[in-house]
Amino acid sequence: MSLTRRLAGLGVGGAILYPVILLSNVPWPAGGNAAELRVSLRLPAVITEACRPPTEEEVRGVPPHMRPAEICSGEVVPFGMRVVVEGDTLDAGTVRPPGGGRGRTLSVYRSYRTAPGALDVEVALWPDSSVAGLPDALELSLRTSLALAAGEVALVTRGENGELVVR
Repeated sequence: MSLTRRLAGLGVGGAILYPVILLSNVPWPAGGNAAELRVSLRLPAVITEACRPPTEEEVRGVPPHMRPAEICSGEVVPFGMRVVVEGDTLDAGTVRPPGGGRGRTLSVYRSYRTAPGALDVEVALWPDSSVAGLPDALELSLRTSLALAAGEVALVTRGENGELVVR
């Protein structure tokens, strides 16, 4: 490659990169007159398994040493979630792992704009009640009061002990 082509390539690259560098220093408004509540957490998915012996049809043609003793199917338990600020329900619904429910991690990231000031906040997450035999320890809840200024963000996440905390 000639020196002229190299210098031209360097000039084009610099011409593209220079505006990116300049724009990266432009301040971005943090939300104007609103405050923000974010809920961001990850939980291991709760999986219920149902196992049964294989049928004759399922093992037909399978060598004896490769036949499974039982066939198990797992289903991920959906979780309910509710976010209430100042008595108004901002979010209520079901949270499922990504990938059509085949994921091994339940991830939640939600963002809510609120009025600044003193806020009573309640966040609750619980496993679907239609699944029997799940421990109560899977339920997470937080009820707290916050004071947020305009443009300020409060993050609800899991703390060191696994409970919901505000950061």
